Amino acid sequence: MNDREKIIIEISTNMDCPPEIVELLYDFTNGDPDGIKKILSSLSKSILLIKANFESKIIDKRGFLYIAYDINNSKIVEKGIFAYKNFQPLNLSMNWEETKKIIMQHKSDNKFDGKMWAFFDKEVSSDLLIKELKRIIPIYSESETKFKTLVVTLLSKVLAPVFYNKNFSLDTSIEFIDPFVFFKPLESSYREEKEDVKKEEKKEDEIFTIKVVPVLDPINGKNVSDLTVNDRVVFELKDEREAANYIGELLQKDNVGLIGKVESYSIVDEDTVRLNIKFAPGISGEALVSKTVLLKTFSEYDEMNSKETKQDALKINYSSFLKLIFIIILVILLLLYFK
Repeated sequence: MNDREKIIIEISTNMDCPPEIVELLYDFTNGDPDGIKKILSSLSKSILLIKANFESKIIDKRGFLYIAYDINNSKIVEKGIFAYKNFQPLNLSMNWEETKKIIMQHKSDNKFDGKMWAFFDKEVSSDLLIKELKRIIPIYSESETKFKTLVVTLLSKVLAPVFYNKNFSLDTSIEFIDPFVFFKPLESSYREEKEDVKKEEKKEDEIFTIKVVPVLDPINGKNVSDLTVNDRVVFELKDEREAANYIGELLQKDNVGLIGKVESYSIVDEDTVRLNIKFAPGISGEALVSKTVLLKTFSEYDEMNSKETKQDALKINYSSFLKLIFIIILVILLLLYFK
């Protein structure tokens, strides 16, 4: 086993992280163990996501509900309940992105029970639920089983009015996820894409997302609507996290900025677009961009020009160095001659 494999296995074991993710970070940080640990330590899974299929035979209700609790800010950030005839239980092991797609579909299909939603909204927003969740969160580190039991017991108590205080059952799933993952919008394809290109390569897992802002170029820049997939855009880091600053230093390119490839964008409102950018394997970025500004792009010509500038600088430095050596030798010879 070589040093690379030892470091990957050690960090993967100690930080409870899949080895393939550690391997990606190893390559990205050029084998810096402290840098890998810094990035992994900053991945804060501070959203408690509770998903449940429910059934109450007495009132003939079946459906799905979910609650997202922000641990850091002690508040419910999202919730929902859906009930309808012929309900098919959701696969609770699905990741959040897939679950969110189903939730969005249920919303568009208006699969609500008005009375249940009113009671659910009231009870989930109550101080009791938030107070109790805050109290039992620390128990998770002691016993996952005990924590889940307490959460299910709490839900059964809080949600009783939603089921008119009749008997009901819950099939519950509990997980902690990163806020970036939770709040990330569902990706949509370019609506005005000019190239009929489909990416066949499987998208690599995202490990870390940094917040960036694009560098503007009002003369030669591109409008966001003119960008296409894989266009390279120049960004500046706007992320105060220590790990993000470390990543920014590694991504910095010849004083040009952070150069990332556009993967997709999603519409935020009539004036704003959210760009999704790929910087390196496992490292992505997000930027809110106005539709009216022009963004600085980085082309192959710019890259070649940058390399030529470097080569010219090296030639100049080498020439200056030779002249300096010549002058030093001349001075020494003169001193020896007149000595």
